[in-house]
Amino acid sequence: MKWKLCWLPLLIAAFTQLSAQEFVLHTNQFFSKETPVEVTLNTNLKRLNSNRRNTPYQSGTITWHNPDGTGDVTEKIGLRLRGNFRRENCGIASLMLDFKDPEKKSSFRKLGKVKLVAPCSSGFEYEQYVLKEYLIYKMYNLITDASFRVRLLHLNVQDSVKAKRHFKQYAFLIEPVKELEKRKNWVEEDNRKFNTEQTNRSHATLVFMFQYMVANTDWSVPYFHNIKLFFPKDSTKVSPYIVAYDFDFSGLVNAPYASPPETTDLKSVTERFYMGYVRTMDELRATAGVFISKEKEILDLVKNFDLLGERQKAEMTEYLKEFFEIIKDDNQLKETFINNALNAK
Repeated sequence: MKWKLCWLPLLIAAFTQLSAQEFVLHTNQFFSKETPVEVTLNTNLKRLNSNRRNTPYQSGTITWHNPDGTGDVTEKIGLRLRGNFRRENCGIASLMLDFKDPEKKSSFRKLGKVKLVAPCSSGFEYEQYVLKEYLIYKMYNLITDASFRVRLLHLNVQDSVKAKRHFKQYAFLIEPVKELEKRKNWVEEDNRKFNTEQTNRSHATLVFMFQYMVANTDWSVPYFHNIKLFFPKDSTKVSPYIVAYDFDFSGLVNAPYASPPETTDLKSVTERFYMGYVRTMDELRATAGVFISKEKEILDLVKNFDLLGERQKAEMTEYLKEFFEIIKDDNQLKETFINNALNAK
């Protein structure tokens, strides 16, 4: 009996470590799950925020609090500030997390480098903006699997120097490019420039309409601005596919720091502006049909998201319903996506 008892703690520890590793090792499963992950980041916050323009990686630790009760796992991590606008304008900038471990001892190394999106500032309202953007990614996932998946975090940030300097907030991780490539059997193109109309036509139409739905004008294909291009792995001679990301400047989020492009006459980001190109009515009806078939799921996504306030839910729902009214009416469909297209004149 004594022999069994002395080995019992070791067996429990081994089981706990295995469960903890399985929790994050399978990146495909990690980004396919819906439950928020409890995470603690610990680093020197003053040093992290001291140089907003030059942002090298600094060391820290990350602790994953397993939801199944099998225990916590803490690992070393590299992290730095990211995002040109956020570094200059946000009290709390988003981060790039580097899970790579030269010694290959980290349980999380397969995650590689992952973008973390956090609120621009503290407080309930700013946290709501991040949750709205998270929902936009989930809507994008409903429309097409050629989109980045996300995983919600309940994030506890601690200062390694001053224990009292800490805060909690919701944030989310964005699926790494390599995981999207693996899922779609694609390869990223980040060297050659393409005009918007050189991309896959039918998929581009889908992306154009999605950006119009969420009222996002903060993107550009030729400049790779909040856009990534991908080719099928077995052929780089076909037209590349557009994948959009970063929606915090969209009208559906309506963050106070967001403003429309100076190249437009828009007064507010909530004014929808079609940045796509002319398509035929048949093409538009087919694309609109994809969105209409997902209307209930998209609206239910907002309705059933308990972390979003009732006012925010009502605003998002009303704004989305306006979009669906447009694409269900041929006259409005033509006026919006043909008469007002970028190359309509």
